Amino acid sequence: TKYEVVVYDSSNKLLKTYTETKRGVYSSVLNGFQPFTTVSLAIRAYTQPNTDNKGGGFGGFSPEIPVTLKGAEPSVPNHITATAVNPTAVQIDRKAPLISNGEITKYQESLYDSKGVLQNTYTEKGRDVYSSVLNRFQPFTIAYLAVLYHFTLSF
Repeated sequence: TKYEVVVYDSSNKLLKTYTETKRGVYSSVLNGFQPFTTVSLAIRAYTQPNTDNKGGGFGGFSPEIPVTLKGAEPSVPNHITATAVNPTAVQIDRKAPLISNGEITKYQESLYDSKGVLQNTYTEKGRDVYSSVLNRFQPFTIAYLAVLYHFTLSF
């Protein structure tokens, strides 16, 4: 016996067809879908013909099973630049993540000293904020910056 799983999007367009041919396999993980989408699955079995080449074939499809896919975190921040604007402040410019996987609600910038010790955390609220100025540095300080995106899941 083998199993065929078909996956449709919300407009009933066929997205993928999976076939499982191993005996005794009753569970599968299907990959390659977009987060925050709803898909529908249907499954049918195929039985091999008997030794006289009679019988066998595909059975009917199961009722469709809707599945709402979970969200994922945004992609890694990229295109980040840091420019000293005066002896004690740095301007951080960034672009939105390539894949947001939801609505960006704020950016968090963490500043570390040259030994990797967290010195300060700055939070910029708003999804369309692509620049911020970090203040209160000591002059001639070497620092390292990490930028995180925070997001909300919406289904």
